[in-house]
Amino acid sequence: MKLHASIVLSIGAVALLSCRDREVIRTEGPLAVTAARLVDPEPENLLDHARGVVVTSRTGEDSFESSALHSIDGDPQSLWSSPPGDPQQSLTVALPTLTEVTAVGFSSEKAVRKARAPKNIQFDGSLDGSAFFPLVTAVTDKAADTQLFRTQPVRLRSLRVSLREGLGPSDTVDVGSLLLRGNEVEPLRERRIAGRWKLNEDLAQFEQSGARMTGRVEWKEPMEIEGGTNGRIYRFVWLRGFQYGLGAAAVTDDSRSLSGIWWFEESNPFHLGAPWFGEKQSGEAPPRSMPGLLKRYLETTGRFPLYGIRIADDDLVDRSASSETIAEVARFLKQTDGRRFRFIAGEYRAPSIAENMKRSERQLASFRDVMNKAGVDISRIEFVAAGNDPGGKPPVLTKVQRAVYSTVELVDLDWKPRDMIEDARAKRNAATPASH
Repeated sequence: MKLHASIVLSIGAVALLSCRDREVIRTEGPLAVTAARLVDPEPENLLDHARGVVVTSRTGEDSFESSALHSIDGDPQSLWSSPPGDPQQSLTVALPTLTEVTAVGFSSEKAVRKARAPKNIQFDGSLDGSAFFPLVTAVTDKAADTQLFRTQPVRLRSLRVSLREGLGPSDTVDVGSLLLRGNEVEPLRERRIAGRWKLNEDLAQFEQSGARMTGRVEWKEPMEIEGGTNGRIYRFVWLRGFQYGLGAAAVTDDSRSLSGIWWFEESNPFHLGAPWFGEKQSGEAPPRSMPGLLKRYLETTGRFPLYGIRIADDDLVDRSASSETIAEVARFLKQTDGRRFRFIAGEYRAPSIAENMKRSERQLASFRDVMNKAGVDISRIEFVAAGNDPGGKPPVLTKVQRAVYSTVELVDLDWKPRDMIEDARAKRNAATPASH
């Protein structure tokens, strides 16, 4: 079946999202908080990009703005939509590790008009991503937030989901989120993003040293990337001319497939770029110098998330995995005497506000000790444990957003916004040979 897709166009730093005739409801406010607890829209769902789930294949979608990746992005109000007139589509996802599954399902009510909600979805499982067996045929006569279909416990590494029919006369089917309940039964294996990739139709290259990774997407004006792995996904910042933003990518444990989400400026569902569906390219990646973005990103935004710092489950810095970023930050700070800096530890992944604060305090204490032992004069630097204080960030609701903002961030207290017009003039003048 032919793959249907169209590129999301962006103007300035905002991706224009066409909702067409579907109804979209968004949670408002700085944080969704109930009785001192953060509200996760899908707390038990294992089919989530933030957990390391990767879309390895799909047959079709209405457009990139309603792509298959939206079915696992943790936001039940973003949509995977079939192309008009062609509702029978399928996708395959790789789970991050061997998982014992007890139920599968989907959500559809809030973000989907009933005429476009699914009526019949086939779920198939696999242990190798190639040979699949029937798991559940999910048939329903209603649109609802959470529709789960129980199965006898079965172990899977991959799941295939096939849309068969919608509830109404519409020739398009929308799915808010795909759902999976169960438990991971094997420890995660370390992923490696290093190498040459094809992301949609674009070539890209990544390098990795310990937890830290750098990369470059070969557009006319390249997208430069720096980030790191938290064990499940790669979180990163990116620069492209005057544009900048954040992102998150997941890689299968065989390092052959990749899924990625990236945003302009902040992790905001209205600032999404085109999703990445990546395939590893054969052959050795040619050597390429990929300088880090710390100084340039800090100059552009006044802050730099330290995704190359790996925080272990006990909230202590993994010094071995983080050694390259530790050295990079220490070197930068030693070269910038006279400027004022602050490290802020953010943590959003615990269910309660109090636990997020405790975790950020433990992480910050460990990081402070790391900086001290790296020879940084910590007496001139502020250290702040912020927990899940939004601090000007957009609503942080999904697991991917929580992962992106759960990090130690370097903030330049003397930073001032750049004059982009003046920067562009200087860049143009530098490229123009002087006349004699």
